[in-house]
Amino acid sequence: MAVKKNEKRGTWTSKIRYKDWHGKVIQKKKEGFKTKKEALSWEHDFLEQNKTNCADVDFKFLCAKYMEDCKVHLKPTTLENKKNIINTKILPYFSDMPINSIDISTIRQWQNTLISHENNYSETYLKTVHNQISAIFNFGVKYYGLAKNPASQ
Repeated sequence: MAVKKNEKRGTWTSKIRYKDWHGKVIQKKKEGFKTKKEALSWEHDFLEQNKTNCADVDFKFLCAKYMEDCKVHLKPTTLENKKNIINTKILPYFSDMPINSIDISTIRQWQNTLISHENNYSETYLKTVHNQISAIFNFGVKYYGLAKNPASQ
């Protein structure tokens, strides 16, 4: 974070670097503040908003990060079972949705499509699939600033 005064104009400039949800470093610059205090306040507000705003994170990205984390903690067969459930039952429905736009009603609609599927999945299997999506959202809450887990309600 850097706040400097533009002597020619008599205004303050703020220049900050931050990491977005994909880990990419982005530089942001804003000019024209009348006081140093205004520039510092803008920096603080921008960083706070950026930290809690997960609108640009899609579900596919969150799943990829979740699976990276699981590779370290799970046995290969368990990991393969997770991949299979995620790739066949969860990602086709949620893939390109921003994670903060998925709510309880979206989860319920997805559950209804699984319940009415032609394969007549057992209740135990449906619960296993639901546990997977809930685990992904719990990962998002814990590590990516998602406000709440819509699958837990």
